[in-house]
Formats: sequence, C-alpha cells, structure tokens
Amino acid sequence: MTAYREDENGNIVEYTIEEENQFAIDKLDNNRKEKIKQIKEEGLNRIKGSVPEISSFELVDFMVMLWPMLNTTSPPSSIASARDIYLYAKTKIAQAQTANQAQLDAYDPSTDNGWPT
Repeated sequence: MTAYREDENGNIVEYTIEEENQFAIDKLDNNRKEKIKQIKEEGLNRIKGSVPEISSFELVDFMVMLWPMLNTTSPPSSIASARDIYLYAKTKIAQAQTANQAQLDAYDPSTDNGWPT
C-alpha cells in the first residue's frame, strides 16, 4: 500500500507502509540515543560536582567496575556520591532504551529530582 507524507523540506513524498514503519522505528531509536546522551551528560555534570577530575561517564563505569576488587570497605564520600549518581543514570538509561516516544518526551534529566546528591 502506498501513502503520502510531507518530508522535512515540505515536499510531498510517496512511501509504502513498510517504509513508514521503518522510518518511525528509526526515529524512535534516534530519539532514544539522544535521550541516553542527555542522561549521560547530566550524570557527568553532577558527578563533576563531587569529583571534578572525572572527565567521562565511561571513567565512572570503569571505577564502579573496579571498586569491588579494591581491598577497602567504603569509598571516600565523593567517590560514593559519583557511584550513586552513575548507578541512577544507568537505571534511567535502561528505561530510555525501551521507552516509547511519549515517555522520552516526558523525561527531562536536567529537571529530574530523583538524582542522588
């Protein structure tokens, strides 16, 4: 079946239902990736408030992975705070990976009051 829609340039284009479905899937996937990027950026900004030396979200991932291997019972409070923020972000990232468009639109990482402090 063929249908028509307006493209980003205002032109009327012909497409099949299969193409439209793929377009919608691709758009949702891109929006999920963008939301995950926003979550990581917000998490990193908050982590830098505790540990300014941390330069990437992936560095915290590495630290969290290594922590159980270290022979200590509790991390310094700044590192514990960074870990807590990271774990919260990972939860939000997992949710974003399966979110529908309405859920993505409704969630703004910068105004989320649930971030650990």
